[in-house]
Amino acid sequence: MNMNKYLDIAPEVQQALADGRPVVALESTIISHGMPYPKNVETALLVEQTLRDNGAVPATIAILGGRLKAGLSKEEITYLGKAGRKVAKVSRRDLPVICARGADGATTVTTTMMIAHMAGIQVFATGGIGGVHRGAETTMDISADLEELAQTPVMVVCAGAKAILDLGLTLEYLETKGVPVLGYGTDELPAFYTRESGLGVDARVDTPEDLAAIFQAQRDLGLKTGMLVTNPIPQQYAMDKTVIDKCTGCADRVAHGMAPACVSACQPNALQFGDRDEMIAKGKEKVAWLHENGYPDACLYGEHEMGGLHVIQVLKYGIDAHNQVQDPKAPVTAQLTQIMKPVTGAISGLTVVGLAAMFGLAIGYKRDKLAYNPETEDTVSVITGDVVQHGDPQDDKTVMEHITENLPIGKKGDK
Repeated sequence: MNMNKYLDIAPEVQQALADGRPVVALESTIISHGMPYPKNVETALLVEQTLRDNGAVPATIAILGGRLKAGLSKEEITYLGKAGRKVAKVSRRDLPVICARGADGATTVTTTMMIAHMAGIQVFATGGIGGVHRGAETTMDISADLEELAQTPVMVVCAGAKAILDLGLTLEYLETKGVPVLGYGTDELPAFYTRESGLGVDARVDTPEDLAAIFQAQRDLGLKTGMLVTNPIPQQYAMDKTVIDKCTGCADRVAHGMAPACVSACQPNALQFGDRDEMIAKGKEKVAWLHENGYPDACLYGEHEMGGLHVIQVLKYGIDAHNQVQDPKAPVTAQLTQIMKPVTGAISGLTVVGLAAMFGLAIGYKRDKLAYNPETEDTVSVITGDVVQHGDPQDDKTVMEHITENLPIGKKGDK
């Protein structure tokens, strides 16, 4: 245990470590940045209770008043949940500034590993790790999580790396750094939302005893790297790999300031992409407009459901008419990992994936609400007559086939 002068270990955690009882570290970014209040606090407390029910002591880790906290009280978790994004998201590079200034911070995978190791905690459970981003050969965008795994001897248990990453290069990076990647009950690297990636792990482990023996051997050998244990999402909650592979959120486009391809190619204004709060505000404006124009059941879906979804939908005819689930629920393990944040189809049948703080918005109109006027080369709203867009980034033939074949000029289909 490193008795760092900035470190505070909660009495419950300290006693458990002294007694040789199992302690599991948990990150705090999911509380401040992962879900809205109060769902974030409810989930954090539920996860802690689940660990206690299974014989372990939870140690949620954060930085409060410049102090590195290994183990939080209910009041401290509630504070982080209410503060939300006002609390800084802290990685390794940020620690000196946050500590020196006595500020608050939510820990990422990187800083959770660091503080857990300082406190003598050997196991850390989280949703998924970062990795090598697509296009990293030119952007050098590689998560600090990988470097921390290379130098901090903590076992990280998660559901794999996010599928939007370059998983092959992520494994190559970990191999170069000497980090063992194990699959718990699987030969294949899980990819967060899905159990499959098409890539193998270094070794399969099927029992806790075998896993503990491997970790102990790593320590006995004096190896200073961490260990990545990938535990796939349960089958009943997993997404289809073909769906995951079809859409990566256009990470390469977004990294260069471009919108996802589906947003760029879609009919004008059907899909929008941007900061989540901005997208929610636009969605609410659309719902208000629909209410004023004869659609009393119109609503916004995804703002609060399951803690907030990555795709926000405007449902013109209400939740039931669009076959959505009222107040959907997810099991605690899925809430912990955010694995069950559904990437659902938009009202138009499209799917948009949000990245980091960026989210997709499906502003719901049906295809029969637009018409293309070949004389003026304008795409117009059949309801208002307003010009939605002059010309189109797509070719005219695509516009004609996609819009006017479904709605001849002058037809006011509304159903």
